[in-house]
Amino acid sequence: GQIQSSHDGTSDDQKGDLIFKTNDGSDGSSPTEAMRIDSAQKVGIGINAPAFPLDVSTNSATTNDAVTTLRLSANTTGTAANNFGAAINFSGEDASGSLRDLATINSIYTDATNRSSAITFKTRKTLGSLTERVRIDADGNVGIGDTSPESNTNFTALTVTSTASTGGGQVYVQSSSVTGVFGADNATDAKTIVQTNTNHPLVLGTNNTERVRINADGNVGIGTDTIDVSTQAGGSGYKALQIESDEGGQLNFDHNDA
Repeated sequence: GQIQSSHDGTSDDQKGDLIFKTNDGSDGSSPTEAMRIDSAQKVGIGINAPAFPLDVSTNSATTNDAVTTLRLSANTTGTAANNFGAAINFSGEDASGSLRDLATINSIYTDATNRSSAITFKTRKTLGSLTERVRIDADGNVGIGDTSPESNTNFTALTVTSTASTGGGQVYVQSSSVTGVFGADNATDAKTIVQTNTNHPLVLGTNNTERVRINADGNVGIGTDTIDVSTQAGGSGYKALQIESDEGGQLNFDHNDA
């Protein structure tokens, strides 16, 4: 192997790179560059012109799968147990000039004996400690605010949880002008929520076809996306249920005698 210094080719005679070369047994007297620290203190592994503080590159014959480029390992002098694993820490200088932990991505064992794992994401709020916000468990279930997301052998779940006494878990789906919400509210009148938060209708459908529409005024249409309140007996001051089809509209009230 070799360690050599090299001028970086600029007009500044003091600038240079530090180059580390290795020989795989077939390079003869010309080892191959493995790592470089350039004059800007950027480190390149497998690349001789690093563009970032750490730039790692590899060549592979693989064409249809991701190639492992970086591996992070954690070892323990004891016996690995649940929640042990490797983490990536993100830190930054705050307004006072102090270096602070911002967030972490953690790969941990949830069953160290059988090697089941999870990946967790932690952030911090104000001066608090790093707190888990999102978890993807071994079965692919996702928990937001929940370290034990719901699971079932027949489906993969997204669980959104809030532990606040008057809060709840909610999923917001937004476009540039429309906001829809699905969630659970733990307020005084605890309830499940399916609603729009903007002045737009709520639509329910089956088989990729609209079946029920609740417009922004609370009127309900079944089989129609145009609810004409003015034709209803109560006029525009009332709420309407309008049922339409090519064969006519019908509202049935049934009683089971069994």
